[in-house]
Amino acid sequence: MNWSANACLLARLRGRAGCLLGVVWTVHAGAQTPPPPPPTANPLTALMHAQPNIDTQSPVEAQAAFDPPVIRPGETATYRVTFNAMQASIQWPEEVIAPNALQLATAARGQVFRPGPNNNLLPQTTFNYRARPGTNGTFTVPRYLVYVGGVGVTVPAAELTVSAEAPPTVRPALTVSVHPTNPYVGQLVTARVLLPGGEDGVLRTLTGVELTGDGFLTDLNSARQQVAMTPRNGRDVPAFIYEAALTPLRPGRVQLAAQGHTAGLQLAGPITITGRVTIPGGAGQFTLLDAEPVTLQVRPLPRGGELPGFTGAVGRFELGPPTLSANVVAVGEPLTLTVPVRGDGQLARLVPPPPPRSREWQIFAARPEATPPQVIAVRGFAQFQFTLIPNTDMVQTTPAIPFAYFDPERGEYVPLHIPPVPVTVQPGGADALAVAALAARVSNDEDGPPAPRLTGLAKTPGRTMASLVPHQAQAWFPLVGVLPLLLFLAGAGWDRHRRFHEAHPEVRVRRRARRTLRREWAAWRRAAGLGDTGRFAAHAVNALRAGCAPHYPAEPAALVGRDVLPLLPEPERAGDEGRAVREIFAAVDATRFAREAPAHSDLLALREPLNRVMTRLEARLREGT
Repeated sequence: MNWSANACLLARLRGRAGCLLGVVWTVHAGAQTPPPPPPTANPLTALMHAQPNIDTQSPVEAQAAFDPPVIRPGETATYRVTFNAMQASIQWPEEVIAPNALQLATAARGQVFRPGPNNNLLPQTTFNYRARPGTNGTFTVPRYLVYVGGVGVTVPAAELTVSAEAPPTVRPALTVSVHPTNPYVGQLVTARVLLPGGEDGVLRTLTGVELTGDGFLTDLNSARQQVAMTPRNGRDVPAFIYEAALTPLRPGRVQLAAQGHTAGLQLAGPITITGRVTIPGGAGQFTLLDAEPVTLQVRPLPRGGELPGFTGAVGRFELGPPTLSANVVAVGEPLTLTVPVRGDGQLARLVPPPPPRSREWQIFAARPEATPPQVIAVRGFAQFQFTLIPNTDMVQTTPAIPFAYFDPERGEYVPLHIPPVPVTVQPGGADALAVAALAARVSNDEDGPPAPRLTGLAKTPGRTMASLVPHQAQAWFPLVGVLPLLLFLAGAGWDRHRRFHEAHPEVRVRRRARRTLRREWAAWRRAAGLGDTGRFAAHAVNALRAGCAPHYPAEPAALVGRDVLPLLPEPERAGDEGRAVREIFAAVDATRFAREAPAHSDLLALREPLNRVMTRLEARLREGT
């Protein structure tokens, strides 16, 4: 409003035009630019910011103990070492030093993230060893140093007592079992991990259960966990049970072990609970437990008796009724044959049989099913989908497709062919010549290689024959006669060059030394620019050795500072250049042979005299003096 009053006052003094100008000024001054819309947040960035942080800044501490600390003769204990650090940052030793009568065998190692303050995750890495004492007494594993992220962390000493007067161990042990124990390669095996609870009904659950070993494939989509009552010492006690399907990949003896962290109420994934059970609340202890490994004797599939259509399916399977995408098609039109497969094998990894050859049909290989494995496991069947194209209208059914599987209970291959499906094929729908050519090609593929026959004349010239004029009559052909002369002259020049270097090998030695000097000289300058005294000294010594080696001759690595000084003039030998050569070689020798690397912060001051020395050595190599 003040701007409008001032504008009208100005108009009274300067006329009507001034008032019009004031009105325009008032309108523009009163208009406000709308604020920009707030920036749209990136969903991926928001999701990343919502994730809890992993605490990697806290000081790393180590804990070591035997579980239990007191055992009876013949029993075993677990030697457990725990760090509050990521497993990838721990440089764990290959062997833990223990008393002679105490045997420590590697059992398990694992990592878990515990909930911490401020919505942070605290990493915890545990190493388990199975301890078997040979005699009674007290055994002590001394403390030792483990590097975590390049920093040394002391693992405290741990003590184990073996006494006949100790009470028997009654702690629930983690066990793993498999069925069957002598499977065939590719047969589905069920692994069962069990952690029983106490007789008071208190149960510890597990998280992050892993089946470890070589020679088998674990199907995590089939994993399920439950709490059920199991007999123990004549009573039914609750137990945590984890089951998963395995597939052996090679014959022979295969060892399978299991491990997991105690979790309390912090469970991962769905779980079924039956019976009365007490699960302690509060924060979980996340103690790493491991089970004694079990051995599977995997049998190979028999080589004899393999049937057509076998693609590695092991188990017991049956086919559902095959269906067609259309019951009436024309010649040359594609249709889809869908075959459901049910059974107790690896349905998600079934490989369709190869398509048979047929004169009446063109059959394409079955497409791999894009359905997720967990969906296939829930619905209970897999599907083969073949694409077929009829070549003639004389067919009334689709061709039979051979398929077979290996039955591990019977120990033999069982045929399971895909039966023909009735279909009506009408003429037309495709070019008759194309269908005839396709049928002839399929027939040739079945009966053998086609007979050779001449083709017709091409309608257009090809790339290699653009003209009917013979090569010898074209303008460029005389140049072909000059090619042998050029090759002869090139060979003569090369032989002359070879004989020269054979008579004067020092020329090539000086060139090689000059290239090495220049390379180390450039690296030396870069190290000086970065202020890296260690690399500064190393590259300087390498450059000096490379520049002096052709004058002796000797290997550059065998030269010392005393060998460099005779190549300098007497004034430089006694001046700053000689002093710089002696100091730089002394610094490198001290770094290599001293117990503790000394600090050489004053080496960068030698840059100018060393640069003059390298310039002189490079000039001598170039001049051959």
